[in-house]
Amino acid sequence: MSLRHGPVPIGRRMFDVSAEETLELGREFGLVDCYLGQRKDTQGRDAVTWSGIAMQLRSGVA
Repeated sequence: MSLRHGPVPIGRRMFDVSAEETLELGREFGLVDCYLGQRKDTQGRDAVTWSGIAMQLRSGVA
């Protein structure tokens, strides 16, 4: 999943959630971290950054 960080555009509703908080919530439900990356915005918005997260179900969890 991708998490957008930065100012909220007019007319949009967003929630401030960190990548680490999202990973921690996933762990509580049996998910394992596979990837965490950070990148700048590809549209040139200096105040916007992105976190990329990948998680998978822990083996043996149903």
